[in-house]
Amino acid sequence: MESLKDLLPKLGQKNIAVIGGGPSLDFCMPEIASLAHDDTLFLLTDIVSENFIKMFPGSSRMVFTVEPRRHNYLGAMVNEQIAFHCGARKRNFNQRENSCYMFHFDFDSAVPANSFAMKSPGTVAGAIIYWALQVARQNGDAAQILLFGVDLSYIDNQVYNRLCKFSFHQNYWNNRETREWAAILQRTADIEFKEGYLVRSSREFSLTKENLGILLENYKYTRLFDYSPMGISAKYVKKRIPGEIIL
Repeated sequence: MESLKDLLPKLGQKNIAVIGGGPSLDFCMPEIASLAHDDTLFLLTDIVSENFIKMFPGSSRMVFTVEPRRHNYLGAMVNEQIAFHCGARKRNFNQRENSCYMFHFDFDSAVPANSFAMKSPGTVAGAIIYWALQVARQNGDAAQILLFGVDLSYIDNQVYNRLCKFSFHQNYWNNRETREWAAILQRTADIEFKEGYLVRSSREFSLTKENLGILLENYKYTRLFDYSPMGISAKYVKKRIPGEIIL
């Protein structure tokens, strides 16, 4: 187990792709497949990691997790790089068969000696974006940072994309779609109108958007591209439309 900061000098990839759990990722597979054959470092949220690795086993990647509760997203992983918050549940992943790197947020009260301080805009995707900025700065700001599935809202009446792994008991009345719709109704605290359509969001997602806007304003990083039609609306973020949506 090492500090996440110790990994920084070893990273030299040209592009950095952040893979979130949002629904728009379903439209971005051609772009991701192209990047997987390029010199790209993929930073994965824990909930998409297992299925992403099955699709792109040869990719250069790192998995991030901050979850203190029990889950089975990472249980079967071996020979992977896992970055975890010091408060994450250690039993969610195998520390002996993976390379594990610890970090903490700068507001944590009890900080382990061998961990790296990060700012937390909110959600695991926010933490990953902060780390991506650190990696990009290590390479002289030459890298592109590409955001996929970082919607921070419930577009198309979905919570997750199809790579996400989560458990539920399925029967005739309870399928994935109805489970996600129920979750949207429970979590909705904010709404936004986009091109005349109402898009729901949670308060956590809305705060994350605001905090990421402040973070990116401070970094003034100009090579950051977002493939979500909602996603982050900030001065230094350039929007790209996935090819499957254009077609």
